[in-house]
Order: sequence, then C-alpha cells, then structure tokens
Amino acid sequence: MRILFIYDALYPDRTGGVEHRNRALARELSRRGHDVTLAGWARDVPDAPDGVKVLELPHSTELYDEDGRRRPRAALQFARAVTELDTKAWDVVETANIPYVHLFPLWLKTKGSRTSLVVTWHEFMGPAWEDYLSGWKAPIFAGVERMVSSIGDIRVAVSEFTRDRLQELGDGSGKAVPVVSNGIPLEKMASIRRESATPFGSGPTFVFAGRLHSNKRVSLVLEALADMSLNRPYPWFRIIGDGPCRQALQSQAMRLGLGDAVDFQGALEGIEDVWSLIAECDVAVQPSRREGFGMFPLEAMGLGLPVIYWEAGHTATEEIVHDGKSGVGIGQNGGLKAAHEKVEHSYQAFSQCALQRSKQFGWPQLSEKFERLLKR
Repeated sequence: MRILFIYDALYPDRTGGVEHRNRALARELSRRGHDVTLAGWARDVPDAPDGVKVLELPHSTELYDEDGRRRPRAALQFARAVTELDTKAWDVVETANIPYVHLFPLWLKTKGSRTSLVVTWHEFMGPAWEDYLSGWKAPIFAGVERMVSSIGDIRVAVSEFTRDRLQELGDGSGKAVPVVSNGIPLEKMASIRRESATPFGSGPTFVFAGRLHSNKRVSLVLEALADMSLNRPYPWFRIIGDGPCRQALQSQAMRLGLGDAVDFQGALEGIEDVWSLIAECDVAVQPSRREGFGMFPLEAMGLGLPVIYWEAGHTATEEIVHDGKSGVGIGQNGGLKAAHEKVEHSYQAFSQCALQRSKQFGWPQLSEKFERLLKR
C-alpha cells in the first residue's frame, strides 16, 4: 500500500507524541513492504527512516502562542496546506484529529480521489475545553470537535479512555472505534536503561518529563515534596521540559524552600537525552489533569521506573499504569508521601512489573495491528 502520514509537525523538529507515533509507524510499515511518506511542517526537513519519504508542506507557521496553546491561525494555515495536497498519490492517508479544521478539506479530497482516510484520535476534549480556553472560544472549539468526530473511513483511538469519550461525547453513531495505542522502542530503551540506570536511592527520587503547562499540574508535586523529608542527597525531584509555567514553578520551588531539591533541566535536544536522565531516577510522577494517552508514564516504565499518578478522572494514565503493580494511583488531595513509601518498600517488584507492562507497547506489534486495520 501507498500510505501517507500527515500532521502539522515532524519529528525531530517537534518531539510530541503524534510526531513520535507517525515516525515509528512509518518506519515499521516501510519495513513491512509498504510505500510510506511523512508529510508536515518543519524548520529543517528532517532525515527520514530508511525507506520512508518526507514531504514538506507549504504555509508553515508557529503552532503555539506564548501561553503554550495552539494558535487558531496555525490550524487554518494547515487546512490551507491540505487543500493543495494531491491525495490520488496514496491509497491511505492517516492524520491526527488535531488541529481539527484540516479534517474538512482532507475528507473532501480523499472522497474525490477514492483514497481511504484514517483519523487517529489522540484525545477527545469534550467538556475539558472549558478548562483549556476562556470565554466564547471554548464552546466554538467543542462544537468543531464534535462536528469532525464522525469524519474518516476508519477512526482509531490511542486508548480505551479516548475511544470511550469519542463514542460517548462525539458523533454518537455507535460505530466501533478500534484502539491502536502509542508505543516505545523497546530495544533502544533497554540499551539506555543498561547504560544510564543508577541503583535505587542514588539518583533523584522523582522525575517528570513533559511540557510545563498548567494542565500538567507539576505544582502539586512541589507542594507534596515540601512536606516530605527524604534521607538522600539533593536533588529530590528532576523536571525535564520547558513551557509557559516554568518560571512560576521555579518561583514556587524557592518559596517552598526547595531551591536545591528541585533540578530544572529544561528542554533537551534529543529524546534519548531525556530517556537517559529519566533512567537515573527512581520513580516517575504524573500529576496531569488530562491525558488522552500519556507517553511519559509509558516511557518511564520502559526504563524500569514505577509511576505514581494522580487519579484525575480525565486521563488514560491508569489504563497504562496498573495500580498496585507497575505504579500507585493517589487521590486529588495528594498522598505522594504514602505512595512513595509503598513503592520504596517493594521497589524491585514494582520496577519489574513496570518493565513487563511496557513490553506490551512495542512498535513492531502495534504496526502489525495497524496494518491489519488498513487491509481489512
């Protein structure tokens, strides 16, 4: 098959979950004999995996505003780029649901060329738009999301949580939505674990990696950490990433007397650099309010780290991390200290469970599942 993956960003120019997924699936499907192309925006056109072509799209623009939110103008520009795409060159076009507006012209173009359109839903916001946007914008974006929820010859979700929200709050058609989750490169992570992992208690206790946005709620970890006393050298908490909340988090750490206890690493150039720093730590923390999948917890488990996560009710984390086995879930009011004591008491068991759970998310088996959907 001739397969096109199209998104408004390409790895490694952007290193989000969608970019990783597209690159990994493209690589694996190419290895399975398909003619695969990656299309998107990039400041420098990246090198593609062996056998994969790269198509740079026109009309590129900055994706995010100063608050870390996607710019509506970027969504319109991406839709404009899609209208200039000749979809006849491919049998299948796969795209993410984000940023929504591009789905309208892409749907029309694929219908006209008899190309199959696959829409992968990485998150269904629904009522969460009220938290993400203020004023009149929230109901408009929620309406657009609902309008496009039925688009696609095949709709795929990255988690059961996202699938259920799509079917419940979206078009309501009742049509089955298969789940093909995101994955990790198991062999590469095993290599990094062997090279970078430190004995329990010798590196930072906790680690978080991701965009420092208010939705991630890293401030909750700092608040809990201020009430704890760990019998080990600093730093106690490593934060990897950048974003609009970084300065506020640094100020909070100083105010709580955690200036030396928290290690702000900032954004790193490569994902393998991120994984190496995660591997040096003991436990991953995921306080996020909303996650359609949650790559960071999965990556942490692939490096042998148990995960302590906040049970937010709007996240797929507890679907990935099994409470009491590969990690511990805590309530909205906290409980980091008790959860850490529980993990510390049986650390090797938690770590081994995390590793075993992560092995269910290898890209070769996920690409095979995706290929079966396309053939069917």
